[in-house]
Amino acid sequence: MKTEYIYICAQAYCNDHGCGIEYYTDHERFDNRNDAIKNGWKQRESDDFNIGVLVNGRLVSVDWMAKPIDTDPETLRKIEDKLELY
Repeated sequence: MKTEYIYICAQAYCNDHGCGIEYYTDHERFDNRNDAIKNGWKQRESDDFNIGVLVNGRLVSVDWMAKPIDTDPETLRKIEDKLELY
């Protein structure tokens, strides 16, 4: 079982077409959480990002630093699709 970590930026929006959340990543994968966190700081210049935990290429958790904030399989599949994690 291979575990990898990625930086994820979630941006909420509200406009004439509705409201929602967009997700972004640079697709760089790391073997440890700390390197993904360093990459997030480099990308955002703040702690305004999440860490995606991938097991065998599938998103299993979206965390804020080391604290899981979303592990719902249906939500994770939607995030995977938006990030094009194939």
